[in-house]
Amino acid sequence: MERRLVVGLCNPSPEYEQTWHNLGFRVLRILARQLGLRLKTRGEALFARGRFAGRELLLLMPQSYMNVSGAPVAALAAKEAV
Repeated sequence: MERRLVVGLCNPSPEYEQTWHNLGFRVLRILARQLGLRLKTRGEALFARGRFAGRELLLLMPQSYMNVSGAPVAALAAKEAV
């Protein structure tokens, strides 16, 4: 089965909430809601799994600043083999 990993990045501090720094989070929240997916804590990220257009879709929102988000993304990618 083909998988897609979609990662939304952010800066988690409140001062960034309504800025371009958090556009990735806003997009993933909308996508999750439209697909009926619930984001759950998994390691250092919020995560949801679902299906879209015949593919398995993995949504990931690292709970770290953009410049250090590689570790949570790499950990999930390795575990899920994407």
